[in-house]
Amino acid sequence: MGLRETKTRFITEVDRRKAIALALAEAKAGDIVLIARKGHERTQTTREGVFPFDDHQVASEELNRIGYMRGGAHA
Repeated sequence: MGLRETKTRFITEVDRRKAIALALAEAKAGDIVLIARKGHERTQTTREGVFPFDDHQVASEELNRIGYMRGGAHA
């Protein structure tokens, strides 16, 4: 894997909800967090099956939880 060949710090989190929360919690002022998803899909497929999952909703919930306010201001 390419990341293993660099000295850049990275974290692997297989739980998508936890990964989104971690990325947003780790972000500092001026950072960009890209949550790449499959467009219109609102489900996540795992070994256990297909489950409802909306990246936008999860990111919004997490941003609210950590105190981010619309317009770029922080609480």
